[in-house]
Amino acid sequence: MDDVVDLLGRWASGRGPLCLLLTTRLRALIDDGILPPGEPPPPPRPARLPAHAARLPSAES
Repeated sequence: MDDVVDLLGRWASGRGPLCLLLTTRLRALIDDGILPPGEPPPPPRPARLPAHAARLPSAES
């Protein structure tokens, strides 16, 4: 399951809601036997903020 991102490819480059595009791609990978049904998804990655967003302004202005 380490290659899920690679297997998904450019799933978001289509037209339509992202949730449907992702669901369609995952279903295709399962139907093709690449991802076994019932396989748990990889753990979520921590959100990465841009460097400027990580610095909060001081309340003492």
